[in-house]
Amino acid sequence: MACLNQAPAVFHGPKTGCVRPLVRVARHVLDLAGPVVHRPADNFGIKRGGLEVQHQYLLSQCHGEKLSTACLGTCGARGSDDMLSAMELHERNRDFQWQDPSGPYELISEAQAEAFCRDGGFCLENAFDAEEIAAVVAAIDPMEVQAEALLRAQEGGSYGIARAGEINFSPHLVARDDVLAQFARHPVLLALLRDLVGNDVRLYWDQLVYKKGGAPDEFPWHQDNGYTFVEPQQYLTCWIALTAASVDNGCPWIVPGVHRRGTLHHRWTPLGFQCLENPADAVPLPLAAGSIAVFSSLTPHRTGPNKTPHTRKAYILQYAADGAVFHPRDKPPVAADNADWQFEILRDGVAVSTSDGRTDGS
Repeated sequence: MACLNQAPAVFHGPKTGCVRPLVRVARHVLDLAGPVVHRPADNFGIKRGGLEVQHQYLLSQCHGEKLSTACLGTCGARGSDDMLSAMELHERNRDFQWQDPSGPYELISEAQAEAFCRDGGFCLENAFDAEEIAAVVAAIDPMEVQAEALLRAQEGGSYGIARAGEINFSPHLVARDDVLAQFARHPVLLALLRDLVGNDVRLYWDQLVYKKGGAPDEFPWHQDNGYTFVEPQQYLTCWIALTAASVDNGCPWIVPGVHRRGTLHHRWTPLGFQCLENPADAVPLPLAAGSIAVFSSLTPHRTGPNKTPHTRKAYILQYAADGAVFHPRDKPPVAADNADWQFEILRDGVAVSTSDGRTDGS
């Protein structure tokens, strides 16, 4: 299934095969030593082992078929005026104005830039080769095994939105593995950030999301900025498929066009925060391993159940403009500049070294 009843089409651009909106995954908190710490309706800092862990929540995923910009415009970007006007905004969302990126672009095509502005995202096909993805999986898999074991030790085998044997999250992987810290500065990602975020950028969040084979539940419609409210509200999510994500194993779905309203009001459900219910214009976003679903923090998305026997694996990297702050509930705003996992990525458009903050000339 490509875009509801429309046949798929391919738009070729630099380093990509098709234009697609995108999606993200849920966020769960695990401290750097391992233990799972997550409260569903509270965003906060947690002291564990001398490390402050910022609580938050993350995004979703994709694989396979081609979605065209024309298809997205017809199927989703319209998001009916009645539906949009009926949406309740987040209490902190005042006078929001969506900021379109401006070219010329280093990596993305004009069609992809248009899809990002109109629909909320697109797909970069084959952004990473098989060897690069294998190295990332080799670094992440042991962390997921540890997180799963800790989750199984919890009463009922669940904690917040994570459930043993179904869906698992673990953040701040860059603080635990040099391979991942370097991967967050991959040349493809640097070029993408210059195109869509700007010249002064920090890593805001990173996290694994593994949806296990047979996981029966969807993850509800939400915006990432509906969990922890970040200002500026617009930041960038790169949902990197470590394995293929399909409609059958829980790929993301999005509602194009809604991102331009800013952050919506979210209500808590047993499966996570939710901002929409059964939107008519939803579009699935399948994705091949090694490809990136590139979308806004404001794009509503959900993922379906995993009906296959295999784990769907994704690695989420989110990037925000330097100077961004997040708002813990009922607490003053906090600068998103933790040195361990919110380090500088770009300064004046130049890549920043992994070691001491000096630019490396990339």
